[in-house]
Formats: sequence, C-alpha cells, structure tokens
Amino acid sequence: MARMSWWLAAVAVVVVGAHRLAAGQPAPLRFLVSNGVKGALAAVGPACETEVGTPFAAEFGTSNALRATAESGAAFDVVFMTEDTVAALVSHGAVTAASRRTVARTRIGVGVRNAAVVPDVATPAALKTVLLGVPSVTYASDGASRPSIERMFDRLGIAASMAPKTQLEAGSTRAAARVVEGKTALLITLVSEIVPVAGLRLAGALPAEFQGEVTFAAGVGARASRPEVAARAIACLTAPTTGRAYADVGLERPAVK
Repeated sequence: MARMSWWLAAVAVVVVGAHRLAAGQPAPLRFLVSNGVKGALAAVGPACETEVGTPFAAEFGTSNALRATAESGAAFDVVFMTEDTVAALVSHGAVTAASRRTVARTRIGVGVRNAAVVPDVATPAALKTVLLGVPSVTYASDGASRPSIERMFDRLGIAASMAPKTQLEAGSTRAAARVVEGKTALLITLVSEIVPVAGLRLAGALPAEFQGEVTFAAGVGARASRPEVAARAIACLTAPTTGRAYADVGLERPAVK
C-alpha cells in the first residue's frame, strides 16, 4: 500500500492524510489527531495502514478544537489527543472507555528557524535573557502548553515585557510557520510540535521548573463505523516496536497503563 500523503488544507490547522481509493478498497478510518502527535502518526501510520488493511484520514488541530468536533456528534473512528481530552470524551460518551490507551508524552520546548543561532535555554537565567532579547515570540492561543508558558513569564517577572512582542496563533501549525518564514524569532510549544517541522530546530526543552508535560492517549469513537478495525489501528500505533519512531519526533512512550 502506498504511504499516506499529507498536505495543509487551505483553511487553518487541518491536515488530511488520504489515499486515492481504488475500486473495492475500504473507506478510510477517520482520525481526530492533536498537533502534538501529528509527527507520530505520519511516522507510524503508513505501516499501520498496511497492517490493518485500511487507509487513514486524519484531521489535525488543537485538542480543544477537536474535542468540540467530537462532542458535536461528528462521525469519527479514532481520537489521538491529550490524555485529559480523551478522558473528557469518555465521560461525554463520545469515546468508549474500554478502548482508551495511553500512548506517549512530551515536554514544552523552544524552537528557532534552522538558519538562526540556537539560544541557550537550559537554565531560568539563560532563558530569561533570551526571552527579553528576542524581538518576538509565538505560541498557540488554544494549545495545551499555553498555561505553562504564561505561568513561566509570570514567575520570571517578564509578563509585561513579553505581552507586546507575543504573537498568538490558532494552533501550533500556524505558530511554527511564522518562525519558519522568518516572521517571528522564537516558538514555544511542545517538543513534538517542533522536532518534525521542516525548517525548525529545537533549541531545548524548558527548564524543569517551568515544564508542563503533556501525555497523549487514543480511543475508539463510540459511533465508529468499524470499531473492531479502529481498535486494531490503535493496537498497531501503540505496539512496543513503535518506540523509536515516537522518539524521533520528540515523544516518549511511557509504561502502558
């Protein structure tokens, strides 16, 4: 089976992976996927499509935006989002409780354009100097890392200084694009939203005292068209052999819960 192809939609933060369906080929499983695990699905998904025998079609966005989609009654087969969001969807009845699987986790980091000098962000003092020295920073207005980032500004005593040079974007995809295009100097977001992006490099993770580790989980939609196939897809995506692929895109596979 051909590898999935991925492209940005004309509007905002939606990316869809799809095959041209041949006659008799199964309809794709519909995935709702957080930006933080976009790279993981791109890395592991093609082999799982082959193993499961069904193509995947993925819509990407922030977990908050995709939660609203899932709770609206929209049809989907698999969610791959922050663990808190998946738990909320289980409580809402949109995801089956027994299907929920913890998949991977990541930390918050700093990204810069490939051509830029990589700043030292290893200590609070060094990070504060960098943040005060850059002309602009960006992060997702609705991303999972925003609360931790803004608490960090407060704790460093630089919230007032950062406000006029902070350029919020709807989702990490747009925020990353600003840095790649040279419109903004610094990106603060999940490490897994920096490492896979062409044109970006990871300067480093935030110091431990400012971290907000994010864990991702997957689950089968309560109204999935083929729940048994969706469950097999999740089993493939969370197989022990996938650990290296997750690490390569800035994610760590935790102990299975």
